[in-house]
Amino acid sequence: MKILIVKAQPNPTSLSHLAVSLKRRGHNVSFMGPSEHGELQKLRVEGIPVFLNKIFTSKAVRRKLSWEYFKLFFQFVKFLRKESFDVLLLNLPNGRFFGRLASIFSVKILVVSIIRGRDGLFERWINWLDDATVCVSDDAKKFLAKRYYIPTNKITIIPNGIDIARMDKIPEDKFYLHRELGIDFKTKLIGMFAYFYRPRGKGQEFFLDAAKIVSEQFQNVRFILIGTNIEPGFTFREYCENYAKNIGIHDRVFFIGERLDGPSILSSL
Repeated sequence: MKILIVKAQPNPTSLSHLAVSLKRRGHNVSFMGPSEHGELQKLRVEGIPVFLNKIFTSKAVRRKLSWEYFKLFFQFVKFLRKESFDVLLLNLPNGRFFGRLASIFSVKILVVSIIRGRDGLFERWINWLDDATVCVSDDAKKFLAKRYYIPTNKITIIPNGIDIARMDKIPEDKFYLHRELGIDFKTKLIGMFAYFYRPRGKGQEFFLDAAKIVSEQFQNVRFILIGTNIEPGFTFREYCENYAKNIGIHDRVFFIGERLDGPSILSSL
């Protein structure tokens, strides 16, 4: 089966694992995102073609439509027609929005959307274009049915998976981050992995509020925030850095940006 995975975000994150797994099962898999990212090289190494189209930037549908976006959209339609994919696998609101619309102008193609949480933007109006909708939890399924009136018999639950083979290879190094950040080995580290998206989006503010409560009771604790703004132009990480200063814990919090050594970092937390 010929499959195109679309994600409206530069980093493929868990979709890398999905793409590689589908290829190893014998499928012809390609990936499309909005721009280059270091993680995309891993897909290329696995022999998975990577294509880019800026129509899938996460802010595209929130900006005033211009001729540029129409041009990019029809470039994508032309691409789908040329490649004749069997399945179009869509992720995140912008990916689902433009992917579904493009499927109208394309040759017969199965449209499958993945919804990981309550990011149901546009679902009420264009979900009917899906041949199947996949969500990752029963809670998300109930939300989609109640909020966007999607028939429950159209939604399949497939929980997020973990690459067990990769996680089994984590080196046991409790002081991996301590050494990097110059922190005393007796200090406990509490961390959070998440993109900085918007207030309440991933919960970094709540993490910092909790960090303040914990730090008032324990001196030998430091807090690590792993991740960066979801795309250039977002400034929520900078907001959180100022928030940590405003609540008086900036000397206990480390913002270490986007990292590709997550399994090793986990050993220190």
